[in-house]
Amino acid sequence: MKLNYLQNIYQARSNQAEVRKSGLEEYLYAHNDELKKRRSQLLDLRNSLLQAMHKTAGLDDKDLSADQEYQRIKEAYALKEAELQAFLQAEMLNYCQKHNYRIYYCAYCQDTGVLANKQACKYCLPAQLAAYLQELGLYRLPLNFKAQQPDQTDISIYARANSPADFQAEIANYRTNYKYAAKFAQAILAETANSSISPSPLALSSSSSKHNLKHNIILYGVAGSGKSYYAAKIASYLMQEAILALYLDSEKLGDLYVKRDLLAASFNPDSRQKDYNNTCFAVMQQADLIVIDDLSINTVSPKHLLSFLNNVPQRQHLIVTTNYSPNELQEAYGERIFSRLFQDTEPVSFKTNDLRLFH
Repeated sequence: MKLNYLQNIYQARSNQAEVRKSGLEEYLYAHNDELKKRRSQLLDLRNSLLQAMHKTAGLDDKDLSADQEYQRIKEAYALKEAELQAFLQAEMLNYCQKHNYRIYYCAYCQDTGVLANKQACKYCLPAQLAAYLQELGLYRLPLNFKAQQPDQTDISIYARANSPADFQAEIANYRTNYKYAAKFAQAILAETANSSISPSPLALSSSSSKHNLKHNIILYGVAGSGKSYYAAKIASYLMQEAILALYLDSEKLGDLYVKRDLLAASFNPDSRQKDYNNTCFAVMQQADLIVIDDLSINTVSPKHLLSFLNNVPQRQHLIVTTNYSPNELQEAYGERIFSRLFQDTEPVSFKTNDLRLFH
């Protein structure tokens, strides 16, 4: 994941950690008698090693390796150095625990953003990533949204908004929809560099998660039918796994394209606005998933939607929510855009009354 802003954040944190670590080492060497003693012993061995090297001045590496005295001191020095470092690390850990002193913001990745297994750090990166995207306006989840696994949804909310007969008729549809969400999220996990994560409680292995799945999803239904909530569950789940997932409403998408056109037409464009706009489009190109919420002809013009669809990277997944039915989308945007929008796309319908009125 190459986002310059985050790289700068982690580089700054890493530099700060090194300063704190060096300062603590010097403090312990100055105040810990055992450390003083061990470092003095190491310095004595180092001086002995230097003296042995001076005695063998002019000899090549082969002769040095045959010098038993030199080799004995060299091995003793290496052993003593390792013991000193191990003791120092133990004393630093003891000090940090005793005085609640923190060297690293994240002890798991030691402020690098990457774990020992070369995977993105899921303990600190998601929060950093979400904060950055929220600042850009590219990750705005619905109000009062609570993160859950994509298939963990209380279907009874639909029972409150519909008649018993309608609820029973559609209950299988609701369950199927959320199971598909789980499969879709797992398929994206399997495709990314983080696919070696621990098995998820979702009832699906990554090896089978791509079976009968489309590349994108379009969610349609009446206002308040749970479309945004469905999309947010997938996006937030992936973000928790340190996968770049964007969530923006269609008005934001349309506004970015309108401003880009205005900046391109301006003789003296605002540099800050231009940098912001370029950054947003650059991040959109890098995302593994983009959610476009509440697509409407009133918020995204056919010209701008076509431009967006034509520039979607092949690996990138889309989730689009809309109040339009597929036929209404075709009528609003035309066959050319409709064809691109529904290419390798799973239409997911929620047949229900407005859930907000019965919440």
